[in-house]
Amino acid sequence: MLAPALLALGSDPVGASADQNYFALFLGGAVAALLATALTPLIRHPRLVRD
Repeated sequence: MLAPALLALGSDPVGASADQNYFALFLGGAVAALLATALTPLIRHPRLVRD
């Protein structure tokens, strides 16, 4: 849902595409992947959690 907004952020500072910002799209994907990687250890298996 965020991809169209990231593509519309202006011109790409690295690539040749002047109307779509693929650099922001790639950077947003990388940030999302790093955030998911950091939060994955917090997920607990229901059978392993003791109350």
